[in-house]
Amino acid sequence: MLKTILILTALILLTSLLFPWWIIVIVSFLYMVLKKQKSLLKALLISFISGFLAYLFYSLFMSIGVQRSPAELIANLLGELPSWSSYTITSLVGGIAAAFGGVSGYLGKVVFEK
Repeated sequence: MLKTILILTALILLTSLLFPWWIIVIVSFLYMVLKKQKSLLKALLISFISGFLAYLFYSLFMSIGVQRSPAELIANLLGELPSWSSYTITSLVGGIAAAFGGVSGYLGKVVFEK
């Protein structure tokens, strides 16, 4: 399971550098269609964790070398929250989007196999 999470995280990170943010859904969908998982819960967890980690790394990467990180600016915009909360919110959004794509891919594969 760890290997699958790392592969999907790397795919999401690489495609996120080249395409818009919503590519995370397409990558998770295609990965779950091509790689059969044993259960819906496993597909959901793998997709969510991969999306969460990918967007956490991506937002940290975007904050490197800037005087005021985008996370800090967004946290201030939302009402003086700590900057780590912005990273958490961004990562949750990425995880939920990837989970939707992964579950859709898993269910699509199950439906078309029968």
